[in-house]
Amino acid sequence: MGHRALSLLLSIVLLLCTTSCTESQQAADRPQDVIVYTTLRPENHDIYLVDGPDAEPRRMTDHLALDYNATFSPDGRWLVFTSERKGNADLYALDLEERREPVRLTRNPAMDDAADISPDGTRIVFVSTREGQADVFVMPFAPGDVTADARAENLTNRAGGDFNPAFSPDGALIAWTQQEARPPDEPALSPQNARRALATRVFVMTSDGTDPRPIGTGSLFAEGATTQMVAGSPAWSPDGTSVYVHGFAVGPQGLLAQLQRRSTRTGIWQVSLSGGPPERIVGSESAFALSPSVGPAGRIAYTTGPAPPPGPAPLLWHRSGEVHSVDPDGGEARVEVDSTAVALCLAPALGPEGQLACHGPGPTSDMPRMANGRPLPRPGTDHVVRFKDRPVRILGIRGIFPDFLPDGGIVYGEGLNEATDLARFAPDGLPPLVSAELDGSKRREVFHRENKRPWAPATCGHWIAFTEGTPFAPGTEDVDIWKVRTDGTGAVNLTAESDANDALPAWSPDCERIFFRSFRDGNANLYAMDDDGGHVLRITDRPGIETTPDVSPDGERLALVTDRDGAGWKIWIQQIDGSQGRFLEPNRRGLAGIDMHPRFSPDGTWVVFVSDRGGWPDEPLLSDDPQPYGDLWAVPVEGGDGVRLTDDKWEDGLAQWGTR
Repeated sequence: MGHRALSLLLSIVLLLCTTSCTESQQAADRPQDVIVYTTLRPENHDIYLVDGPDAEPRRMTDHLALDYNATFSPDGRWLVFTSERKGNADLYALDLEERREPVRLTRNPAMDDAADISPDGTRIVFVSTREGQADVFVMPFAPGDVTADARAENLTNRAGGDFNPAFSPDGALIAWTQQEARPPDEPALSPQNARRALATRVFVMTSDGTDPRPIGTGSLFAEGATTQMVAGSPAWSPDGTSVYVHGFAVGPQGLLAQLQRRSTRTGIWQVSLSGGPPERIVGSESAFALSPSVGPAGRIAYTTGPAPPPGPAPLLWHRSGEVHSVDPDGGEARVEVDSTAVALCLAPALGPEGQLACHGPGPTSDMPRMANGRPLPRPGTDHVVRFKDRPVRILGIRGIFPDFLPDGGIVYGEGLNEATDLARFAPDGLPPLVSAELDGSKRREVFHRENKRPWAPATCGHWIAFTEGTPFAPGTEDVDIWKVRTDGTGAVNLTAESDANDALPAWSPDCERIFFRSFRDGNANLYAMDDDGGHVLRITDRPGIETTPDVSPDGERLALVTDRDGAGWKIWIQQIDGSQGRFLEPNRRGLAGIDMHPRFSPDGTWVVFVSDRGGWPDEPLLSDDPQPYGDLWAVPVEGGDGVRLTDDKWEDGLAQWGTR
C-alpha cells in the first residue's frame, strides 16, 4: 500500500472514530431522567406597541415563549423587554428602526426582568436573582456587546426582595420597590411574615447604589407612619420631584383582615420626595389600577380593570384589563388600549414620542396541544439541568400533580382554567383525571365522577391511587383516597369508612401498601394501609403537621414535610416504620420558609421539591398565583449542595421524577 493510500485510510479511520466518539458522547449527555412538574405561568405573552392615541396595537413579538415588561430607550429606537425564549427570563432589545431579531442582552441562567434605561442611554437597571434572590442590578446598555452582562453590579444586595427599579429624569437616582426581609427564625406562615411579604414600600438611592432611603411620610413609605399603605412600581414625574406608585391604604382593621375580606382597591398615588402624605391620583371602589408609567409631558398611563370578586382568591384576580391615561392631576382620562384590541394589557410603558408598549395574551395556535385543545408542554420550560452525576430534562406542564405511567405517558389532574392568559386552579367546574403522552397526545379520561374532583394521582404498576374531594380542604372536610386501573376500570374508594380528610397517596414499591396524610385523629399525620384500604397503621404521631409522603424506590424510607421545628415546613427523611428520622437539610432546620411536595429520584439518591427559599422575584401586588414564587430544587438524600431547577416569577411545583 502506498504512502498516500495509507494516509487516506488512517484519515478515514480517524474520522469514523471521531464521529463514533461524538455520537457516544451525545448519547451519554442525552437525559434519561425527566422531571415533569406543574407550572402556573400564562400560556403566551407578547409585546404590543401603540404608535399614538387612537392607533391600533401592533404585536411586536411572535415567539411562543413569554415576552413581557417592555420599556423604551430614551431615543425611542430600542424596546427592551423580558423573554423566556431560551428557557429562562433574560433581557432582550428590539430595534424599532431596523426591525431585526431581538438582541439578547443577558445570558445568566437566573431570572433577569423589569428593565429601565438611564436618560443618557448608557446604562440599564433591572431585577435579577443571579445572587440568590431578587436584587437591583445595573450594567452597560450596549446591544450587541456580549461582555456587558458580565459587568452587571448588584446595587441592593440585601435580604428581602427588590423590584421594579426606575431611573430619575436626570439619572442621578433610582427608585424601586422594597420588600421587608423575613427574620430567619420567624414562622413562615405567621401573620407578621405575611404582613412583611405583602407590605412593600418605595425607596430611592443614588444611581451607584449608595444612600438608600424610604420616600414619603404618612404611609409605609417611611417608619412611624400613622396611615399605613402598600405601594410599589414607582414611575418618576418629569421634573424628578415626585414618583407615582400603585398601592392602597390600609384601613383600621389591618392589612391581613383587609385582604381576607377582599376590600383592597389599588389606585395610583403621587408621592413627593420632599415629604408629605401621598396624594391619590386615580382610584375607584369598583376597579383596580396598576403599574403607572409617565410620559415626557407628564401624562400617566396605567392598567385598570374590574375589582376582584369577593371571597378567597389570589390578591389580584385579572379577568380583563385596559390601559387608561390621565393628566398629572388625574383629569382628562382616556382609554389608550381597550380590551377588544388586547384582552389584558399589562405593565404599560410610555415612549419619548407618545408611543405606548405593554404585554398581553399572544396566539397559542402553534403550541403543541392536547386532545381537548389546551397546550400541555410549556414553551420555555423544557430544558436540561446538569446534575453532578447526570443530565436531567425538566418539563413544565399544565396538569396538576403529574405522575408517570408504566407505558411512558403521564397521569394528572386537569383543573387549570384558561379564562384568561393567567393560569390558575379552576374556580368552578370539576375537571377529570386524565392521561397523555409527554407531548400532549393521546389524551383520555381515566376517572371523572359528577360533582367530585380527582387530584394528586400516584401510580404503581397498572393502578393509580388518587385523592377525591376539595384540594387543600380543612381537616374536618370529608376527602377520600380512591384507586383505579390505568385503563379507567375498577375504581374503588379506599377510605369510604373514614369521615376525615384523607389525601396525598404514595405507593410502596411492591404496590401492596399506600401511604397517605390524614386528619382522622385530629391533626395532619401520616398513615399506611393495604392496597384494598385495610390494615390502617399510623406512621407519625405529632401535634403539628406531617404531610405529602413519598416512598423511596427501595421501600426503606419516607420523605415527608414536617413543621416540627416551628419556623417553617421542611423535608424530613425517616425509615418506613417511623424510626431514625432526620432533616434532609440539617443546616436549614429552624429557618423560616416552606419546602413542599418531596419526591425521590428513580434511584433514590435525590429528592426534588418546591421551595420558597429564593424569595419573591416580583411585587406581591403583581402576583396572581395561589402559592407565589415557588421554584423547584433537588437535594442529595445523603447530603450535599442543592440544585435549583427553575428560577422565574411564576409558581412551579408538584414535580415527579421518572426515567425514559
